[in-house]
Amino acid sequence: MDSPPPPVHIDLPGVHPQEVDEVGPWVFLDEAADPSVVFPDAVLIGGDEEEPLVVRVLDIAGENPDRRVRVDVLGVLIAADLNFESDEAGVVLARMPATVPSIGAEAFAGTSRAAWSRARVEAVEGGWLQLRLLATPDA
Repeated sequence: MDSPPPPVHIDLPGVHPQEVDEVGPWVFLDEAADPSVVFPDAVLIGGDEEEPLVVRVLDIAGENPDRRVRVDVLGVLIAADLNFESDEAGVVLARMPATVPSIGAEAFAGTSRAAWSRARVEAVEGGWLQLRLLATPDA
């Protein structure tokens, strides 16, 4: 079982919680993978392949071409195929990310804005995380 983590679809590249100004993390709207899915209260995937994040759009301000999308970072996304279950129902396996969360930590698991879930780290074993799915996004 030595496979790379599944690719993550990033909606808002460039969102990094360390790079903020007085209004919090933001990116330019024209940098979005698909600007049509970016609107207030949308829950999207930001950051990059190495450190994907689940974010909620707070607002969009400014005039073209300088429209800015302000976001609230909800948490880290662990790249995980939600169909790759362990022997136990409701527990999926994921390759360990660069920063390994501690057992019991809660995060998000998935690969895109349409395929993610809240999850709790149950175990770390043989290069794999066992993640118990806690809830899924509203359809």
